[in-house]
Amino acid sequence: MRKRAKGGSTGGTMRFRSTAWARIALIGTVACAEWVEDLSEQRVPIRRRTAPDGPIPVAEKPPLPQLAAPAPPTGERILPGGYPDVEPTFYAGQRVLLPGRATVDRYFLHPELPVHYELGTVIERGRRQPELVLVSRTGAPTQVPGALVVALGTETTPAPGTWVLTPRASGYGWTRAVVNVGAGDAVLLAPVPADPAVGTLSGTRSLMVPIEQGGIGASVACRDKEDAPWTRYTVFGVEGSKLLHLSENDRLGVHHASACIALDLTPKFAVGEPIMASHFGTFEPAKVLEITDAGYGVRVRFDSTGREVTLPLLDVAHTLEEPGTGFAKRKIQAPPAPPPTRAKPVDAPVVLSTIPSNATDAPISEAEAEAAAIEENAGATENAAGEEAGAAPSEPTPEAPRDEPPAPPAPQPATPPAAPKPSAPPPSDATPGVDAP
Repeated sequence: MRKRAKGGSTGGTMRFRSTAWARIALIGTVACAEWVEDLSEQRVPIRRRTAPDGPIPVAEKPPLPQLAAPAPPTGERILPGGYPDVEPTFYAGQRVLLPGRATVDRYFLHPELPVHYELGTVIERGRRQPELVLVSRTGAPTQVPGALVVALGTETTPAPGTWVLTPRASGYGWTRAVVNVGAGDAVLLAPVPADPAVGTLSGTRSLMVPIEQGGIGASVACRDKEDAPWTRYTVFGVEGSKLLHLSENDRLGVHHASACIALDLTPKFAVGEPIMASHFGTFEPAKVLEITDAGYGVRVRFDSTGREVTLPLLDVAHTLEEPGTGFAKRKIQAPPAPPPTRAKPVDAPVVLSTIPSNATDAPISEAEAEAAAIEENAGATENAAGEEAGAAPSEPTPEAPRDEPPAPPAPQPATPPAAPKPSAPPPSDATPGVDAP
């Protein structure tokens, strides 16, 4: 019985102790939590950089530089080089080569863009008041300056061997070819250089323009100044002595014929002969390797790059030396020279001469002039006193020698002119004046 009681009391004591420790731990945890919460609520002072008057202001971002917007193009429909906007004569149903409407609009806004020609037609619109309208290859009416329109068609069939300007088979673009066979209205054309994939072209007289030297479709070599390279252009308009042309990359421009050379249509070359040929639009020295395309083409090798290419005879020449030549159909006049500017009169140098004294030809100084004036006035006073006393006028006192050696005396004339009589002396209460010598 004692052991049970003793054992029972021991177990209860242990339970009491564990429960007490758990309560103590719980109370400590709650106390720590409250202490941490109170500590977090306290504001810890933070040191910040402040300006004398307040917080440091934040610098604003500098504005980005604003570039000046380029002036918008005006779009004025003015042809380059003062080329006149002439109105050619058309008839209903005529086929023409003309730039597309979009091409023209872009060109007048940005003249550096290319101008592409295409096939067009002239139609008559309106029954009561007939009006001729240009229609593009797509059938849409278009309006372009008349000077940019090339009228196609020829009354007679070109003879074989004639160079002609004609649109491509697709209607977009243009080409130059040689008449192979011409009979009636149908004409067979051979492009140069020959293209095996294309072969012989078939066309009609209404779709071509025979090329004349220096005329529409011909090649010309032009340059802007004497030491500039010769550039190849294809003529697309002639008005007087002005040539409207396209460059190698279809850039529209104008040159005066006096600055250009009209290339021969059928020049004769020998194998191995040095010539001038178009190399990417600029004429460069080359050597003939072969005559091709039934005598209408030539294969050349350029001296600068060694590149070999076949070119039509329209784009080569023996030499390029005399601008303004090759235009046999019309008289080429030099452009009017600007009015001569009158030379400004050059101011003649002004030579200031001084009156030499009796002793030297050297210029007299202001001090010497003042001393001479005082001495002259003093001599005049003595002469006046002598004349009143009846005595002979005293001779002037000789001039004192100068510090510098005197120059040789000036040559005196045979009869020296009489010296003017000195003026009367001023009153005694006045200061004597100083006269220039």
